[in-house]
Amino acid sequence: MENPQPDGQKKKLAPTGAPLEEFQFYQDRFTGMAERHNKRANAKGKRGLADRIADRQSKDGDKPTRPKRITAEYVMQEQAERENRDRERMLEEERKEWDKMLAPVIKILKQKRDNSAENKKQKVIIYAMGGGMRGPYGAGQVLALDEMGLTADKIDVLIGASAGMADLIYYASGQTYIGTSMYYDECTSPEFINLSRIKQVLDVSIVGKAMRSGEKAVDQKRIMEIPTEVYALNTPVGGTDAKLVDIKTATPDMIAPIEASMNVRLLKAPGIDVNGINMEDGSFGSFEIQRLIDKFQEPGSELTILVLPNIPFRKLAEVPEPNRLVNQLPDSGVLGTIKKFARISQELRKTMQDCRKKQDVNIGILWPPDRGLDTLDADPDLIKLAVADTIRDTIKQFGERQPEKVELYITEKERQRMAA
Repeated sequence: MENPQPDGQKKKLAPTGAPLEEFQFYQDRFTGMAERHNKRANAKGKRGLADRIADRQSKDGDKPTRPKRITAEYVMQEQAERENRDRERMLEEERKEWDKMLAPVIKILKQKRDNSAENKKQKVIIYAMGGGMRGPYGAGQVLALDEMGLTADKIDVLIGASAGMADLIYYASGQTYIGTSMYYDECTSPEFINLSRIKQVLDVSIVGKAMRSGEKAVDQKRIMEIPTEVYALNTPVGGTDAKLVDIKTATPDMIAPIEASMNVRLLKAPGIDVNGINMEDGSFGSFEIQRLIDKFQEPGSELTILVLPNIPFRKLAEVPEPNRLVNQLPDSGVLGTIKKFARISQELRKTMQDCRKKQDVNIGILWPPDRGLDTLDADPDLIKLAVADTIRDTIKQFGERQPEKVELYITEKERQRMAA
């Protein structure tokens, strides 16, 4: 395989896609390591014994149970296993650092719940990020907050993007159980998610309709009554920056900015009118954590931000760095949706990096457990499992007592079907 270079020359590639010279370097290295081991294994006398002991201690390989004769492929496998162990150790250390940052945030949230005198100068924000059908993670987290008595009216500001906004709207209205059911009911229906629908793989009007009327209608009166500020992140169609939209004053109604924040618009699919502006998914625009600090930090008060990332910690390590391959994907259909969610993941990586640099505010990331959800999953049983496990995991991270049983919301239609 060959690859054209800017100077007109051609760069030879190995079957793996790596530069041929680099590929050959590693092949020679692994072959040499195997040959040295085999030579030591066959050496006689005291020198042979010394060589074998050295072989076990050598950086060439750390397996004392190596067979007498090995191949370059065997050494390659050893190297891969060693790298995996190193990666695991690094992930464990990094997770400890995140948990260390989260601890004071949890303490402050508990003070808010308990109306402690220590919280008087605290301003608390919950920022729920997007993630498509990984939204059940965030739904489980806010449901756990409710279970622990940390209701939305005790939080100063709620800010959500895409699926994160869907989680927060029901948290704000005190209907977290009902809101969670949206993921395993409406969001698994072919009307909502259809991978063959070129213009709009995800049709958010299905969710918007359920939020406006019927059994799952959002209690908008309740939201207007609580002192909590509630903002949805919307991206103007054709724009690059996400905007904070106050849902309590939004037009044509409160649900419009929530619907817009989830609107995965492809090709000529419609945007959602919010305050007279055509809007789409709030996660598709750039939004830096510093903007929250600039807007909400006040003199004489301490700012605390709890981030709900809608992605497990280990999955974050798998998020690729921005690359040209993603940008070359088409804007339509399944690949277009994947392209947009890849950009969301890359924005998430950047946000997480920014969080670690902030010294003047308390920022904690509440990582959910990994239950295998992906951005386009539509398995209702997997979603229910993820929600239930996330509820318990969140309560565990807060050090609170577990409920005896986690019961998810069942619609009236489903109850009648089960009773028949």
